[in-house]
Amino acid sequence: MTHELVDTGQSLAEVRSRVSTEVRRSTTLTHGRGVRVVAMGLGAGAALEAHATSAPTTIHVMEGLVRFIVDGEVIDAPAGRLLVLGAGVRHEVEAVSDSTILLTILASTD
Repeated sequence: MTHELVDTGQSLAEVRSRVSTEVRRSTTLTHGRGVRVVAMGLGAGAALEAHATSAPTTIHVMEGLVRFIVDGEVIDAPAGRLLVLGAGVRHEVEAVSDSTILLTILASTD
């Protein structure tokens, strides 16, 4: 298969609806052909501890307010902002308010 059209509306709605009962909820929208895309709902105060991926990554804030810490820099990102990270960049993620993010991880450059 050379392409795929993914209906994100249903998946994002499911993730959003579960945030009120779970601190963190995620669903993989697609995985393969060199890319993985994950929709993630984060309840206010939920966090992903410092970590890095071995591949370039983007985090698109779809709803809410998310705080990123990248190389010691605190970045508050409201809905509509896109964080682009190179391979191996350590970062932390914290939901300041109930939030939905779209995480895209490209194929490893290893």
